[in-house]
Amino acid sequence: MTKKGKSRPRGRPPVSADEKKDRNFTFRGRGDMHERLSHAAALNRHSISEEIESRLSKSFENDQDVYGLVRVIAAAIQEAGYSAGYLTTSSREGARNWLRNPWAYDQAMRAAARVFEAFRPKGDPSPPEGQAHMQNLGRDFASGILDEIARGEARVSINAARTNELRRELGDLAERLVESETIKEDLKFSLPIDDQHRGIVTMSKKKPSGAESITEKQGKRK
Repeated sequence: MTKKGKSRPRGRPPVSADEKKDRNFTFRGRGDMHERLSHAAALNRHSISEEIESRLSKSFENDQDVYGLVRVIAAAIQEAGYSAGYLTTSSREGARNWLRNPWAYDQAMRAAARVFEAFRPKGDPSPPEGQAHMQNLGRDFASGILDEIARGEARVSINAARTNELRRELGDLAERLVESETIKEDLKFSLPIDDQHRGIVTMSKKKPSGAESITEKQGKRK
């Protein structure tokens, strides 16, 4: 009689406590969020659940400093704007409506600039070698976002949800933006290509036709 070999255990092999997932999260997404997540998950060879977890983890690791800086800027402009609004009108209503007061708004801008100056890293702020044409990169990206808000429609499809959300949160402030004015600037938009690269879509004010003026430049994402 031959001896029977050891039977293999049924089911999946056990996972360590660190790898075990014992929490279930449910949330509702807006617009094309599911389509964007599906596309990103396919590029990264993840399930949608893994893609969501990966992006949430990176947000805690990489964006904490940015979140902290934005909090400081928000506190500074609120304090400056509110105080300047009150000094102008001697009323709480005037303080609360500082965004509609030219002097108070200017003081809030100065407050934000002061915060940026305080946290500026040491070193030469000149563009990298061979990138002199990117001297106004920051302004161009800001102009791109402002232009999409002014239009009420994203020029780059991946920005659609963000554009709608920002316009909704701005309320009547969004009406200050006029597309005929924002389009006078060069516009830049960030576009993910894959997990390692991002493209820069540029719409130049020097070319009259918007569709023909879009070009793409690739670069590695940090």
